Amino acid sequence: GEEYPINLLWMITFAIISVLSALYRIYAWLFNSEGEKGVKLTLSGTGTIAIVNILLDIYLIPQWGIFGAITATTLAFCIGICVIYSRKNVLD
Repeated sequence: GEEYPINLLWMITFAIISVLSALYRIYAWLFNSEGEKGVKLTLSGTGTIAIVNILLDIYLIPQWGIFGAITATTLAFCIGICVIYSRKNVLD
């Protein structure tokens, strides 16, 4: 209803985080199938996402509210994907 107007920025950001989350899960699935080194790699990416998300939530939510939470999660997944992608040579 009119009480809940559509916020295009939120919708776009939610769409981006959905794609990033799916991409991370695919990477994690592939890396985990490589054995113990792959699991450790995935764990480092997941830990990075968790830490970055918590730190950004603490900073962004008081300033931007729900959009701060969405932004923090999006940035955390971007960084987590970069971490596992940059360290994928560990599996070789």
